Amino acid sequence: MFGYLKLDKDELRLKDIKKYQSIYCGLCNSLRKEYGILYAMFLTYESVFLYFYLSLVFGKKDKVEIVTRCPLNPLIKKRIILDDEIMEYVAFINILLVEIKCRDDINDEDSIVKKILDNIICKNIRFVQNKEKHEELVVKIERIIELFGEKEKMHCSIDECMSPMGDFLQCIVSHFLHIKGLTDNISIEYISIANCLGKWIYVIDAFDDMEEDIRNDSFNPLLKIKENDESEDYRQKVARIMLQMISIDINKKFEQLEIQDCEIVENILKYGLQKTLKRILFKKEQECRRRYKIQVLKAQIKNFFSIKQY
Repeated sequence: MFGYLKLDKDELRLKDIKKYQSIYCGLCNSLRKEYGILYAMFLTYESVFLYFYLSLVFGKKDKVEIVTRCPLNPLIKKRIILDDEIMEYVAFINILLVEIKCRDDINDEDSIVKKILDNIICKNIRFVQNKEKHEELVVKIERIIELFGEKEKMHCSIDECMSPMGDFLQCIVSHFLHIKGLTDNISIEYISIANCLGKWIYVIDAFDDMEEDIRNDSFNPLLKIKENDESEDYRQKVARIMLQMISIDINKKFEQLEIQDCEIVENILKYGLQKTLKRILFKKEQECRRRYKIQVLKAQIKNFFSIKQY
């Protein structure tokens, strides 16, 4: 469920693109210092978005900007923004999500690589300490994951399955607000948007994995739609409508907040979500064309040998 909350650079000013890159490098630096250089490789676009989103809620402006050489590529100098208060929390959430993804892959595929990675993460002293520090959050997330697993085992509908994922992202945002003592009405609106965004991520991930789940005979709530219509195009249409409706709801709630200096978050919510959907639709279209060409080629080969045999 990573890689969906991206910028649409065509709709963003150059200074904001540079700011996004500075925060990206800052989070990479935070992961490296906090947990080790290996963990910097696990930085996700979702974590970068979470940083900008929490920055809006927290309203902190005094950030330190420095120029340093990238540890992964010492020949390149990077301009990075340091903000330990938010970055420390986001870095922890990033590794926590990687741990959850590893365990999910272990349950689904019994992956040896993911078992090794999960074992490495579990033995990271700093990560263990932060899990104890945020024990309340970890317990809530484990309950949500357990509920989500039960719903998947019961082969529940897409509406029932996406609800825990909405609660998942809502829980991450609300925990940060709680530890910072932010509980006003505006903060509640931020939490509501996070819930909707969590649902969007779940639906787009299910939509993206639909063909692979068909091949592997894995559960995907979107495949339950075939009970009403056997057409794959119909399932895609339903998924697209759901994603558009959730996206409209997210942007409507965000606009009502009337926030200043929120270009990057607004870009991701308004344009980035749509660009991600278009990218996945294009990929599906290309895959469909490839399958059609293979079918035509197989038919031609079969016809050729039939004629020759005759």
